[in-house]
Formats: sequence, structure tokens, C-alpha cells
Amino acid sequence: MILIPDNKFIRHRFRDVIIVFIVSSIIPIGIAINFDSSKVALPLVVFCVMLLPTTYLFLEYFFRTKKFKSVEFSDKELVVNYKTGEKYICNYSDIKKIELYKPIPEVVNWYVRSKYYFAEIYYKNGKQIVLTNFLGPDLNEAIHSIKDVPLVWTKTNNAFLIYYAD
Repeated sequence: MILIPDNKFIRHRFRDVIIVFIVSSIIPIGIAINFDSSKVALPLVVFCVMLLPTTYLFLEYFFRTKKFKSVEFSDKELVVNYKTGEKYICNYSDIKKIELYKPIPEVVNWYVRSKYYFAEIYYKNGKQIVLTNFLGPDLNEAIHSIKDVPLVWTKTNNAFLIYYAD
């Protein structure tokens, strides 16, 4: 199975950021038009609480994924092709463990945040790689296709890489 950055999915997540921006900015703009400065503080806090995490999450996943040209999952090895021309080939026997971080389905997530998940692959030589679902909807299936490697599925309500990945 070959995964390449899914530009359509990335565009949809960018659209989500724009929608959150529009929706969360309606109230502050409406209040600013009436020039009632005493009522601007709370809507601006709501604006920041809604927009900043969504924007950060998109940028974090985008920049983690943009370096990959493709990621190939074969029967015995993982081949990571970088846009720089560098290639990293690793047998599955050289993988120490895989941690898959996915949203908790039972918990009501913010619509946008529930669309993000990632996997962190730890190699026995100390190297690690983070693969985000910006590589396409088959990432979950590809990760589960790796046999004889411990898979730790962490259910989380927090999709931010900064909390888990280096």
C-alpha cells in the first residue's frame, strides 16, 4: 500500500479552518461595528479559543506531512520517500513499536479536531517517524497491516502532536 499526501483531504481541513474563522469572527465583528468596546472581550476570547487551536492543528499536521513524497507499506518493509530525494527503508523486524493516536469516538469532539489522528513509529535504532492522516484515509489500514509489531492504540481527545510526538 502506498500513501501519498492527500491534497483533497488537506484542502478540506483548510476549508474547516476558514469556516471556523468565519463563524467565530461574526460576533466580534458585529460588536465592533456597533463600537461597544465593553462587549468585545468575551467574543474575542471565544474567537481565540475556537480559531487558534484549529489553525495550529492544521499547520502542525501540514508541516509534518509536507516533507513526504510517499510512504510505502509492503509485506516486509516500510519505505519512506522524502521530497528531498532521501529514502528510508526499514524492515518491520526493525520497528520497536507503533503508537496510534486517534480521537475517542465516545466523546463528543469539536467537529474539526475529530478529523485528525496520527501514528508514531519507533525504530529499534532510536529513530522515530510521525505519520499523520494527511497521508490519506488509508493510514489506519496501513498501520494495522504491519504484523508482529506491538501496536499501542491511544484513545485521546487531544490530536495535537506537540503533546505526544517530539
